[in-house]
Amino acid sequence: GGGNNSQVLAANATTGALSMALMDELIDMVKPGKPHLLLMSRLSRRRLNALQRAAGNAGMQMGQSDLFGKFMDMYDGIPILVSDWLVDNVPDNSSSVLTISTYDYDAARSTGSSLDNSLIFAMKLGERDVQGLHSGQMAHERKDFTEDYNAIRNRLVWYPGLMCASKFSLAVLTGMSS
Repeated sequence: GGGNNSQVLAANATTGALSMALMDELIDMVKPGKPHLLLMSRLSRRRLNALQRAAGNAGMQMGQSDLFGKFMDMYDGIPILVSDWLVDNVPDNSSSVLTISTYDYDAARSTGSSLDNSLIFAMKLGERDVQGLHSGQMAHERKDFTEDYNAIRNRLVWYPGLMCASKFSLAVLTGMSS
């Protein structure tokens, strides 16, 4: 990492290939020890799986995670969580602040353009690392019958968030085309 934030691994100025060396560097940015999880898009997971197969491994390892107690994909013993909220159309690292500030989350991913980069996060979870927050209690509202439907409407209102208590508990890899 470098530049303004040592926890951002800007792999390439525009778009480059994902490599195991980049994944290892991302993991090393979280300290002390290893991250508890890797968070990425489905496309990033597929590319990482293909990369491991090409390197002679049988793809992602499947193992039981102490973190969640279920079998899940792992890289170097670190559980991989997939988020459909992580997009694969992030602007190039060489983009100006103006480009980033006008970023369109819903823009189509276009291979070979400046909108074809992915993000992979590595994080440690815990009271002194990355932790969940919430503001007040969850509120439950119930409306007995919804007009024109044979249904009961339930609404849960909750304001969750995340906090990073230690700079070295969270790192991100950018500038690679998954």
